[in-house]
Amino acid sequence: MKKILTAIIAITFIGSAATAAELKMNHIPADSKWVFHWNSDRFSETEYWEMGKGDIPADKMEEIEWLSDFLGYDVLEQTHGVTLYGPDSKKQNAVLMVYGEFDKPHVISQLEENEEYELELYRSERIHQWRDQKDNRLKSGIFASPKQVVVSENRKALKKFIDMKAKDRESLKTAGSSSLGSLLEAANDDAFMIIGITEISNLDKFGKKNAIFNNSSMLAVVSGEKEGKTYIDLDLTTKDKKSAKQVEKMISGIKAFLMLKSKNNTDALSILEKTTLTRDKNQLFMSIEIPSEKVYKAIKRHAEKEKAEDSDK
Repeated sequence: MKKILTAIIAITFIGSAATAAELKMNHIPADSKWVFHWNSDRFSETEYWEMGKGDIPADKMEEIEWLSDFLGYDVLEQTHGVTLYGPDSKKQNAVLMVYGEFDKPHVISQLEENEEYELELYRSERIHQWRDQKDNRLKSGIFASPKQVVVSENRKALKKFIDMKAKDRESLKTAGSSSLGSLLEAANDDAFMIIGITEISNLDKFGKKNAIFNNSSMLAVVSGEKEGKTYIDLDLTTKDKKSAKQVEKMISGIKAFLMLKSKNNTDALSILEKTTLTRDKNQLFMSIEIPSEKVYKAIKRHAEKEKAEDSDK
């Protein structure tokens, strides 16, 4: 599963082509505390795809080819989107949903080769279980539809999804009082990445050890591309007005420091000058706009640096 997940995450940053895989609120349980969604189809329409499709490292291509063989379809062209969600920050409780042109019989035949493969019937669904040889953990998964696979280490989480699919549990779409659902609904239609987190201060990996998020309740991050420029919109809700003012002061201070440090770098200075931060009571809104070409080059430099450091070890 680790190898599968690693390859899938790599692919989400490459793209695909077909009807856009929008975030589907009816596929996410109402009690979820965080959601990550990557729209591969939307990403394939950006400059990143044009710049990156011919620049895939050999090791990533091996992962992509391996995954294509496992799933029985061309993951570069036929993976539409990936969604992750969970009720807390524990990895084993997270649920992964992949939307693509799966060859279902082929995938099942691959899973059946696992020594600990088991099949469980739950309601109208067939739950496939196998042990991942990479991390020695049991995984469970279902074909929720011909083009949707749902996987988790926690079988109870998978059954909760099945109950929701059968309309015996609320989803973010049907639960009108869901704060996370309300947060995600504001996302732009052209976004290729959407992140939503609620009850941040109670999540170990997000809020408890972070000065900005410690007194925050909700965060939304939405990113897309318009006219060759990548936009990143952040919406942060704090527990009260006082906390919002403190966070506003902190972010403004960081921005001022970076502007001073970048005074001889016109490109960086221009980006910082156009970065906006506003506050409305206990809610903060931040907007960043960066030329996609510059983002891509920065990511590429970082990847090359990490690769060089790994080879020196």
